[in-house]
Amino acid sequence: MISGMGRSALEVGETEHIAVQLVAEQLATLGYSWREIATKADIGRTRLAAIFNGERTITLEEFVRLCDLARLDVRDVISRAREQAR
Repeated sequence: MISGMGRSALEVGETEHIAVQLVAEQLATLGYSWREIATKADIGRTRLAAIFNGERTITLEEFVRLCDLARLDVRDVISRAREQAR
C-alpha cells in the first residue's frame, strides 16, 4: 500500500488515491483506452476500474507497471501525491 502505515489493507488512503489519479490522468493524456491499459499493464479491466475509482488498493507491482506505461517515475508520482495530500 502506498498510503503508509496504520491503514487496513482494504482501505485506499488519500495519498494512494491521488497517486493513482496522477497516473490515470497521464495515461489519458497519452491516449490510452482502459482496455489498452489493462492489457499492457496486465491488470484485469474490472480490477483496473476499481483501482482507478478508489474502490480497491493497488499492489506495488501494478503501480510500477502503470507508471512505466505512463512514462512516469514512481518516486516523482509518490512525491507529488504526498504534496497534494497535505
